[in-house]
Amino acid sequence: MRRKTHNYQQEIFWDKIATKRDNEGYRSPEYPALKEMKDFFQFFGARKNDRILEVGCGTGRYTLPLLQKGCAVHGTEISAGSLKSLQKQAKDLGVQKKLTVKKDALEDPKKSQTYAGKFNKALMVAVIHHFDPAKRGQIFENIVNSLKKGGEVTALEPNPLNPFYYCLYFYRWLYNKQGVNRWSTETGMLFTNIINLKRLYAQAGLKQIEIKRYAFFPSAAGRYFPVFLKINDYITNTPFLREFSAYIWIKGRKP
Repeated sequence: MRRKTHNYQQEIFWDKIATKRDNEGYRSPEYPALKEMKDFFQFFGARKNDRILEVGCGTGRYTLPLLQKGCAVHGTEISAGSLKSLQKQAKDLGVQKKLTVKKDALEDPKKSQTYAGKFNKALMVAVIHHFDPAKRGQIFENIVNSLKKGGEVTALEPNPLNPFYYCLYFYRWLYNKQGVNRWSTETGMLFTNIINLKRLYAQAGLKQIEIKRYAFFPSAAGRYFPVFLKINDYITNTPFLREFSAYIWIKGRKP
């Protein structure tokens, strides 16, 4: 039954909170993750007129700035509610002409052939750990197939070695204001350590794999404890503690 499938559970969760996610906060100078987003975009290296496949684009936290930069973005997402929110925001900002979207999990290699060789960059922000584990390799292969020769796949993933995530999800479970079980949708983060991510990239044939560990306290912590973000740089530059960074950034090039 569809009710028991991995994607169905993910879709229900993201549809439920889509209307509660407001990306205006991400454009505010006071937003805790503003520096994180700026640094990640430098790592991603997008330029005007790039054709970008954003997998799991959500309500557009990263999509909208890319559109404003002049990139053409095709966003895929399993949540129809999230796509509806993204399209509305893009229209409000006057950047909808550069945006196309599709409700698609990219699991079918035949359907994914329509994307073959169309993009020079692919982006996934905290998405790999939401893939169906049984189809993760195929999805990633389909994403790589969508790239032109020399194209890059860039991802940001939570580091399962970071203890703060477990504290954060426990806190959200205690004070659940959204009426949904967040941890049940996030358990895939136990996969996204550096070894597994490098293997996933290598098995898909990507070369020149580059990895960056970023921050110690996740940006979400800044909403509750702003002081944590002020000491992030110091902790991240400490050799031993770097292994417990909040995020793992990784990119690789299609030969």
